Amino acid sequence: MDFEWDNQKNLENIRRHGIDFQDVPSIFQYYMVITLYERYDYGEERWLGIGMLRNSVAVVIFTERDSIPNVF
Repeated sequence: MDFEWDNQKNLENIRRHGIDFQDVPSIFQYYMVITLYERYDYGEERWLGIGMLRNSVAVVIFTERDSIPNVF
């Protein structure tokens, strides 16, 4: 499965949370809880997924654009 993300946002995420977006696809390989993420009106559907990453619980916000998950 291919994923897309903003490289600048990825660097910020690594600095703030210690999680590289390159590791996120592994979350989708296992069971996840997924719900619609409606915190703001983003002009597109965004989803909140809760799953496992390196033996820890991780939360990922994502959307699909042209059938490719886009991580936020």
